[in-house]
Amino acid sequence: MSADRWSICPKCLKIADERKAKLLKIAEEKLKIAEENYGKIPADEYEKQLIAARTDISSIEDKIDISIEGKTLREDFGFELKPSGLFSGGYFAACAKCGFKHKYSYSKQLEI
Repeated sequence: MSADRWSICPKCLKIADERKAKLLKIAEEKLKIAEENYGKIPADEYEKQLIAARTDISSIEDKIDISIEGKTLREDFGFELKPSGLFSGGYFAACAKCGFKHKYSYSKQLEI
C-alpha cells in the first residue's frame, strides 16, 4: 500500500462544525440581548452592542471551515491479485491532528 492522498478528516470537520454552531449561538444570544436593550440604554451604547453582535455573526458565518487546518487525513489503499487467484484490497486512514483512524481490508479467493 502507499500514501495515495491526503484529505480533510471527517472527525475534524465535525469538531469544526460543532465549534462554529456554539460560536454562532453565543453571537446570536449577544444580538438578542442587544435588541432587548432597545430603549433601555443610551442610543450610542445600544448601537455599539448591535454592531458588535452583528459583526460577530457575520464573521462566524463567513468562516465555513472555522478550525480546519488543511488536509490532515492520510489515506493509504491498494489492491492486489496474486497468481493463486487471491484478490485482496485494503484501506487505512489516520488523522495527524485529531487521531481519528479507520481500517478496512478485504480478500477473496477467485474461482479460476
